[in-house]
Amino acid sequence: LAAGAAALVMGGALIPAGAASAHDRLVGSTPAADATVTDEPGTIALDFSEELLALEAQASGFAIQVVNTSDSSFHEDGCVAVDGSTATTRIALGTAGTYQVTWRAVSSDSHPIDGTYSFTYAPTGDTTGTPAIAAAPACGDAWAGSA
Repeated sequence: LAAGAAALVMGGALIPAGAASAHDRLVGSTPAADATVTDEPGTIALDFSEELLALEAQASGFAIQVVNTSDSSFHEDGCVAVDGSTATTRIALGTAGTYQVTWRAVSSDSHPIDGTYSFTYAPTGDTTGTPAIAAAPACGDAWAGSA
């Protein structure tokens, strides 16, 4: 009996914890992390390893914030759309510089996941940026792209 129990324990130790306990993860983004973009992208798109859990049209529990690191101004519209494994928000960038994207999503296993990455906006030519706002907008509020 003890040998059987030991074999069961040893056999169980060989089964990986893997997929059932792993949360979804960010696998790509547009603009990409650490990228330099020269054209206004218009949106941030986050691609995840599995389909996200969005129970309603406005994707409650999801957030994407885009902040210019030089002046802490916000450049997203406050709304997040989820389509399968992709979450998006509209953006209107201001001046050239580094922008930090901070996101929160609901994993397919219903657990919250979050992260941060940065990209650089380096427009070519004489480009005037979109006026920024000082506080993160709520979905439906006036935002940088509506000014």
